[in-house]
Amino acid sequence: MAPHALADETGPATATGTAQQVSCALTQDLTLLGGGGPQPPVATPRFIYGTAWKGDRTADLVYQALKCGFRGIDTANQPGSYHEHLAGDGVRRAVAEGIVTRESLYLQTKFTYTADGPHHADRGPQEPAAPLEEQIQTSVARSLEDLATIPSSSSAAPYLDCLVLHTPFRTTEETMRYWRAIETYVPHQIRHLGIANAQSGIVEQILYDEAVRFPPSVVQNSFTRKTDFDTNLRHLCRQRGIVFQTFWTLTANARLVGSRLIEDVAICTGTSREVAFYALVLGLGARPSSTALRARCTCARTSRVSGRSNIGRTARGGTHGRLI
Repeated sequence: MAPHALADETGPATATGTAQQVSCALTQDLTLLGGGGPQPPVATPRFIYGTAWKGDRTADLVYQALKCGFRGIDTANQPGSYHEHLAGDGVRRAVAEGIVTRESLYLQTKFTYTADGPHHADRGPQEPAAPLEEQIQTSVARSLEDLATIPSSSSAAPYLDCLVLHTPFRTTEETMRYWRAIETYVPHQIRHLGIANAQSGIVEQILYDEAVRFPPSVVQNSFTRKTDFDTNLRHLCRQRGIVFQTFWTLTANARLVGSRLIEDVAICTGTSREVAFYALVLGLGARPSSTALRARCTCARTSRVSGRSNIGRTARGGTHGRLI
């Protein structure tokens, strides 16, 4: 996810009773329905901790995020931007210390096609020259190993709550070929599927293809004015029970965060502009990610703000009401 933060990242995060109360308020609150597919229900938090660009600090930052109340982790099998195995190390540490259980977590990773696509320089363990189905098998196996939270000797099999296609393929035919292949892992090794950086056309193609057994449960896109904040796509997601996740939520919207509207909301609720903006995005039905270390502070403030009924009215009456 985008390298942005809501709060000061220099100090350590601490676990408190308040953090656990906030965790109850901001996690396990929305069920992945799979766009009408037969997958088992999986709860996804309002906030997901994004692990892009964390480098060697990934394990410690993931551990701190879980200790402070986050219950969702987003990563990718793309070494150029993510350290998936270190994200797994952070999760395993939290599980071993009894901070969380695997059942209480939402673990989401991504498959990144690497032949000659936009992420070829950051390829994962798969060989670019290998057939697509072989690349999928290699990538999924590595992700299951990286994010496993149980000893390898245990009879319980590891699983992913959601696997997201990082970027659609160059052609619809290639994307649909991928979808047919990845469906073979659902619902046992992978509970739900998703797609990122996608326009409404390809999402509709997958949704309305009669051969698709497991339609996307998640769409993950940047939240930016350049795409009109994906207004039409978000509407489609609401209609089909698909979770719309945002990234670059703050980074791409500096002018909005600094606007009079957000200032008014922040003043009315006694919180920061960033938290006020996140609360408004949550009001749209989207699920933003955060890379902040101070998860307890961030979640507590946002929980307080998003729970106030005047937030939606303020947004609809403001200059940027078109976001609603």
